[in-house]
Amino acid sequence: MRINIGDSFNICVEALSFRNYAKLYVNQNETYHFELIDVEEPWRDFICSSPCLDLEKLMYWFVKPRISYGNYFALSGGVGNNDDYLFIIFSNASDVKSGNVITMPADGELFLFANDAKYFYFNNHGRVNIKITRKN
Repeated sequence: MRINIGDSFNICVEALSFRNYAKLYVNQNETYHFELIDVEEPWRDFICSSPCLDLEKLMYWFVKPRISYGNYFALSGGVGNNDDYLFIIFSNASDVKSGNVITMPADGELFLFANDAKYFYFNNHGRVNIKITRKN
């Protein structure tokens, strides 16, 4: 699906899912506003809840999150069917409410996810609802 400038829709982002596909096709250089609507269940894994600073200190020495410059459990996004075009949306999806504008890095389908180590999604829990609005 495509949306017009100014149109919005909501997506539930589950921490367990490696890719939460938005069913939204974006074009490179389009901008979208991302806003946290509510937290159905705070994101957490078997060790801790978000923000997960203790986990970061422990895990960073062993395995890095998919976006290495981002915090664990940061609300993140990507475009396409692989991890070539990833970006951080919010550093901490449980706390951010003002929103953030992101310019799409490529053409393709948008997906959202919790930034975690690639093979450690199996122990994640929680859901947040995000509103996405096309800006241009």
